[in-house]
Amino acid sequence: MNAFLAPAPGPSSRSVRTAVRFALVALLFYAIDGTIAHSQLFLDRVEVLGPVVAVDLTFGLTLAWWLIVVRAKRASMRSVVAVFVLAIAGAAITLPAGHRDVLRDFRYLAIPFELALVAGIVVAVRRASRQLAAEGATLDVPEGIRAVLAGSIPARVADVVAMEIAILYYALVSWRRPPFVPANAVAFTSHRKSGFLGILYTAAGLSVVEVLIVDLVLRARHPLLANVLLAIGVFGAIWLLGFTRAVQLRPILLDRETLGLRMGLQWAIDIPRSNILLVEFDRARIPADKRTPGYLRLVTQPTVIITLREQQLVRGPYGVRRSVQRIAFAIDDVKNFRQHFTIE
Repeated sequence: MNAFLAPAPGPSSRSVRTAVRFALVALLFYAIDGTIAHSQLFLDRVEVLGPVVAVDLTFGLTLAWWLIVVRAKRASMRSVVAVFVLAIAGAAITLPAGHRDVLRDFRYLAIPFELALVAGIVVAVRRASRQLAAEGATLDVPEGIRAVLAGSIPARVADVVAMEIAILYYALVSWRRPPFVPANAVAFTSHRKSGFLGILYTAAGLSVVEVLIVDLVLRARHPLLANVLLAIGVFGAIWLLGFTRAVQLRPILLDRETLGLRMGLQWAIDIPRSNILLVEFDRARIPADKRTPGYLRLVTQPTVIITLREQQLVRGPYGVRRSVQRIAFAIDDVKNFRQHFTIE
């Protein structure tokens, strides 16, 4: 009788039980395979047991995640790649030093899964953007990626993934795209008078030249080091290029209800007009020390500073958050901004 009167377990309790179940299975994996990996039998039969333990702690653990968690709809398929990568790291810690060579090959198997994950996120973002547009709402690329990933992976991880994919998007496929401006908003640029873009494009170009020179010097005598530095240099150039394009394509937005401050992919905050206490255009009033508590300076030479009634969180790169009450930024057309902006 009591069984019928007991409340049905809620979604949170089922999620906890699922997490505990997988944790127990994972501990069992590590207990058994860890004991084998540090036994004399393993050293005597390392050519056989080495790959077996490695497969068990990577593919076996990932399969357990899929069977216990993903199939129970407590995580999405996108989480499988992250678990596989973490499993490789766990296997590297478990296996004795000198017997981890097989794991190097396993890491390359994650590449096609990661590419498929990125492609899936891109498709999902486009689908979500079309759905939001039909409902009268729009999201920019980084916000769209975070919205797609929300709930399937931890928020901080979603921020990192959104940042990296957004960098690739702006660097490689954004060259024919106009700046993001919703239909009901007015856009204001902040980079044309400062020369900030020129500095960033120059830095990106110099990094490419530097990479080529270093590669020519090292290629003959140290090909492995040359390959490593080439990969780092190419990634750095792409990162700079994507960051620069984001500054161009993510202007400051103003509509009837919100002021959306953007500094490329570096900082972003949507401020309700009702939370804006004061707007100042006098540079003499702008604090010189950017370390002032509650103060954020988006550019080196700001022309506008706003004071909020209540502090808000501003989103930074890779999930960084700051609580601010005064924000200094730049507007190229201050006169036009004055005409459109009024404090409610």
